[in-house]
Amino acid sequence: VDPAALSAFIFRSDTYARKLEEAARMIAADPALFQPNYHDQSRVEQRRTRIAMIRRYIELMPTFKDMQLKKAFREVLLRYDSSMSMRLYVHETLFRQTIELQGTDEQRAHWLPLVDRMDVIGCFAMTELGHSSELRGIETTARYLEDEECFELHTPSLTGVKWWIGMAGQTATHTLVLAKLETQGQPRGLHWFAVQLRDGAGRALAGVHV
Repeated sequence: VDPAALSAFIFRSDTYARKLEEAARMIAADPALFQPNYHDQSRVEQRRTRIAMIRRYIELMPTFKDMQLKKAFREVLLRYDSSMSMRLYVHETLFRQTIELQGTDEQRAHWLPLVDRMDVIGCFAMTELGHSSELRGIETTARYLEDEECFELHTPSLTGVKWWIGMAGQTATHTLVLAKLETQGQPRGLHWFAVQLRDGAGRALAGVHV
């Protein structure tokens, strides 16, 4: 079997098959992306490596002039490393797109540049231990404190603990929390809140338990 012909058949395009091969060569030549010793690394090293890969990916993507090659590069890289793919999805899709779709103009102007530069590394705190993604059961509350002009987020029970939150355990600096808003003693429905999890040294902030 001719590998080139088989690739062209699978991807329905001889041109795109060549773009995939070119993208694979680019990744193999980039020491920030190609990690042949991945399985010899500790979990801490693997985590740092994946974040460095995401930073490099974000740095490279705006430089592509060839849109087919750009698409191929993303596809090959995400297939090459599923762990990096998962982290990128959480940060770029769950975290970023929620801000983009749910935020105000002012919030988008503040947060999106930080997210795109990875000055902020985000995760997505929707699911709870007792309810998974059944939103009507969410217990986490966000009460507006008028005197202090801030929101107090609170987990009232074990079943209300945010659970299955990818990247929250060791990596994310911030999260988006879905909680029941209460103002002036009245329920206002579910709303998203941007919450900082860690300081610049990676330590969990006071009141945050991960």
